[in-house]
Formats: sequence, structure tokens, C-alpha cells
Amino acid sequence: MVRTLIKNTGGPSFKLGRKRVFFPEHVITFIRTDKQPPNWATFHVPLKWNKFDLRDYLWNLYGVDSVNVRSWLKQKPVSRKGSGAGSYYRPLPDKYMTAELTSPFVWPEPPKDLEPWSNHLWEAREEIREQQETMQTERSRGNLPYPSKQPMDANRRFLRDEAEALLKGEKKWEGHLELDSKWDYLVKDAKAAKAAREAEAKAKKEARKAEAEAAKAMSTR
Repeated sequence: MVRTLIKNTGGPSFKLGRKRVFFPEHVITFIRTDKQPPNWATFHVPLKWNKFDLRDYLWNLYGVDSVNVRSWLKQKPVSRKGSGAGSYYRPLPDKYMTAELTSPFVWPEPPKDLEPWSNHLWEAREEIREQQETMQTERSRGNLPYPSKQPMDANRRFLRDEAEALLKGEKKWEGHLELDSKWDYLVKDAKAAKAAREAEAKAKKEARKAEAEAAKAMSTR
């Protein structure tokens, strides 16, 4: 939007406000709405903002003149406090504003290749989030999820095939993955502790054997 719209040097068509703001913490989101005309722009604004704030904001920062501004609140669904076991309450609503611009703004075409933005990670995160929501809903209904009864996903199917191949002798176990160097001292300490335990167990076994032989020798006298 900053690169597309050129600041108008003739001044705005309205009277600018005189409120001075230092170190603002406002978060304003320009929302893409393809069904709106190009001379209308929708924004997600803070609750305490009014129409004059948005109009001054567009002019002072981007040089965009606006004629009319409409605002509305979008209520959020009723939720529960804490981890879902607290009292019911309704969160604060979201506030949106639509400004009628004097100069139209056309959104660029969205990119078709989303890999530069790690789209696969986003899809995986969304899939995990949906699974967690489904599990929480089932738990709230008293239905405990059993992994053995769930549909087998690609990861479980791959692990099953690998395990079957190892059991049949078709593949050989290979620990070819090297750990990070920061784990070397942990592996070394674990091996040393294991060797110490084995030596201690061996010494106790030999001591018990010696005591048994000594007791046997005393009984034969």
C-alpha cells in the first residue's frame, strides 16, 4: 500500500486532528477483501479508535484521503476462563472499519508458490491444531482417544513397514545419524556410569560367591 499510493500534496478533504501521539502501540491490520470495490479498504483497529483516528492515520502515514468511514464490532463466542474449566465469559469484540478512499487501491495477485513462506510448516501446524481441538472435544464428551483405534496416518504406516522389514530381516538396523557435539559429554557420562554399575554388580557377585564358599568350607570342618 505504501509503494502503490502516492501522497497527495493538495491536502486532505477533511480537517485534521491535533492530537499528538508519541510512541504509539496501536496495531492496525489492512484486511484483504476481494469482494469489495477498489475504493473501499477494511482495517482491523483497536477498540478505542474512532473514525477520525483512522482517517488521520491514513493521511498522516500514507497520504491517503478518505471520504467516509464506517465501523462495526464483531462479537466473539462465549469462552471459559483458564484451561476450559473456569466460568463462562465473553471476550472483548474485534473492531473493524471500512474507509472510502478517493484513489482506488487494487490488491496484487497472491503468489501461487507459497514455499518461500514455508507453507508446508503452516499446513502441518494447522493439522496438529485441528487434531488437538478434536481430542479436547472428545475428552470433554467423555470419549478417551485410543491411538490404536485411530486411522493410521502416514508416519505410523511408515514406522510399521520399517518394523516389519527389520523383523523379517529385509533391512538391517543402522544408526547412521550423528548426534550434535553438545551431546558427546552426556553419552560419555552415560557410558561411564554404565561401566561403573556393571563393575559394582560384578564385585558384589564375586563377594557373595566368596562368602558362600567360605561358609561351605566352615560347614565341612
